[in-house]
Amino acid sequence: PGGDPDEDNRSNLEEFLAYTDPQQPDRAGFASLGGTGDQVTVSYALPGREVRVESSTNLLDWRNWTVPGNDGLPLATGSVRALHGPAPGPEGFFRFQLREP
Repeated sequence: PGGDPDEDNRSNLEEFLAYTDPQQPDRAGFASLGGTGDQVTVSYALPGREVRVESSTNLLDWRNWTVPGNDGLPLATGSVRALHGPAPGPEGFFRFQLREP
């Protein structure tokens, strides 16, 4: 699961979870982060997976990022979900919790 045969810096496990081909480099990625001031947008395209975005201010304590749409409902293929809300702090962090439905 930890291998990366296509050398795109995404492990076989990450490729599996994102429904991408571990033999073909995928430079575009499946998530993006942007924002201005204290507002952040986290966008992702992970079809068929239950996805929740979590936030932290210290990389130790994680909690569900409480913004509209962060409900874990699977996306249809070709869809992108964009979540908008306050940054978790001046040095905030995000991570994805992924599950198969």
